[in-house]
Amino acid sequence: MSYWVKLQDGRDIYVVDLEQVSAFTCIEHGRVSFHLPGNSQEIVLTTKANPQAYRLVLAYVRLLSDGTVPGYWLTLKYDRDILVFNLQALSCFCLGDSGKISFTLPHSNQGVVLRETTHGAMYHKVLRYVQQVTRDPMADSPPPDSAPGSSP
Repeated sequence: MSYWVKLQDGRDIYVVDLEQVSAFTCIEHGRVSFHLPGNSQEIVLTTKANPQAYRLVLAYVRLLSDGTVPGYWLTLKYDRDILVFNLQALSCFCLGDSGKISFTLPHSNQGVVLRETTHGAMYHKVLRYVQQVTRDPMADSPPPDSAPGSSP
């Protein structure tokens, strides 16, 4: 099921399927932003400039935060923003030797750095996800020469 919204940004009118957006940034004072799917153009909605589109997008972001929408969506309070993003849309993680995990949100230049000491539970969720997607399926099976029925 798609979640389409029609919104105006400057002179342009966009019709966007929000299910194709993989990250949203919310600021406490009535601002939500996201990048258009497959594009680096940022859409910024405010309660003053575009109240109806702002409410529609914020309602969808709340569904993501509640876990209503399928996927691996996380909500992270980061600096002054609230980031809502789909871990499955990320394509690169950096696991630093100092124990930090860093990544860049899709279609943007916004980098995120997580440390266990400052982002505890979120740090562990992302770490578990990285471990899960990088797990070697062959690591669980015995080497070919020790298979049952084989002789040395």
